[in-house]
Amino acid sequence: MILEYINAALEHANYEIIGDAEPYYGEIPELPGVFATGRTLEECRRNLAGVIDEWLVIRLRRGLPIPPVAGRTVGEIDRVDTGAGAEDQTRPRKKNELFRPSSSGSRSFGLSYRS
Repeated sequence: MILEYINAALEHANYEIIGDAEPYYGEIPELPGVFATGRTLEECRRNLAGVIDEWLVIRLRRGLPIPPVAGRTVGEIDRVDTGAGAEDQTRPRKKNELFRPSSSGSRSFGLSYRS
C-alpha cells in the first residue's frame, strides 16, 4: 500500500537541472513541500523516494490527511512503528525532542511530531 503510493508519486515527479552541487532537482506537485536533489537523476529519484517516505510518516503521526496521487491513497494506519525504542511510550516526549533514554540506558533517535 505505501510502496504503491510512493511509486505512483515518483511517476508524477517533475525533474529539472539547477545550478547547484547536486544539479538534479525533483518534486511531486501533488505533495506540498516534497522535493529532493541529487548528483545524478537516479540519486535524485532515490532521495525523493526517501523524502516521500518521511513525509508520509510525519503526516500519519500528526493525523494529517494524505492527498491521493494518481488514484492511489494510503489507507488508515493505526500505529506507526518508528523503530528502536518505539515500544517505550511510557514517558511523553517534549515537542521536537531528539534523544530519549531507553530502560536499558541506551539512547534511541527519533523526532516527536506532536503539535
